[in-house]
Amino acid sequence: MKKVIIIFLTIFSTAFTQVQAQETATASAVIDGVYQKERLAQDIKETKRTLLGQLTEYDTLDKRYDISLAQFYNLKTLEALQDAVELGKDTMFLRSQVLTTYLRLLELQLIEVEGAELSLKKEALARIERDKNDLALAQKQIKQIKDREQLNQAADEFVITGENIQQTAAFVNSLLSLSKLQTVYDQSEILVKKIEDKVDNLESALLKARQQSSIKEVKRLKDQTNQDLQVLWLDLVKINQDKHDREQYINFNNGISSEINDIYGQLSQLITYLDEVLANVK
Repeated sequence: MKKVIIIFLTIFSTAFTQVQAQETATASAVIDGVYQKERLAQDIKETKRTLLGQLTEYDTLDKRYDISLAQFYNLKTLEALQDAVELGKDTMFLRSQVLTTYLRLLELQLIEVEGAELSLKKEALARIERDKNDLALAQKQIKQIKDREQLNQAADEFVITGENIQQTAAFVNSLLSLSKLQTVYDQSEILVKKIEDKVDNLESALLKARQQSSIKEVKRLKDQTNQDLQVLWLDLVKINQDKHDREQYINFNNGISSEINDIYGQLSQLITYLDEVLANVK
């Protein structure tokens, strides 16, 4: 009997320790998750601030470069040429820094966003990493520029990198827009289910019938919103099947604003309906 008690106590102690460990791990995970979100939000804020500063600096430097070019064409001196080359080199290098910061911002926003289709998100992050590596190589080349010929060569070689970044940005921004919509929709879907359960548990048959009619309209709007959202997702997936068509990405990203506004309007109406039903079933 004593042996049985000892075994029982040992099992109980082990189980209790495991439960404590699980609770501690769960609490730790929650805390870590909150901390990571806060840190990510702070990183995004700081990266935006850095980008704005770089853009202001780039705008000033680019204007100085234009002036130096005009002076060279006017003066036709070697000194004016060298000044233009140096400013062109500095401008090109700063442009690569601006683009690197912009890609970092897109990367952070993509990591933060919920609702994204995982395979698309993974691919988008891979493209960002590729473009950042290309920019790092371009910066090494820019640092070695010494004359006009090397400056022109670096500018020509940068065209492909620039087009890739343009395509990546269009892809990521489209993905971010749809993901944010998807997150709102997913949250509204959960809310619809909870309110529907409340309606089903109403004691008053008259009130229950009235609210079930309202829920039917809510679900109709929810289904229509989901259908419209899925059309956009399918369009993006289809475009992504041809990864070399930069214009399709750009046109899609530039052209979805009206559809996104319509879906946001539907989601806003859906939330309004849900608030109204919830107020009647409390």
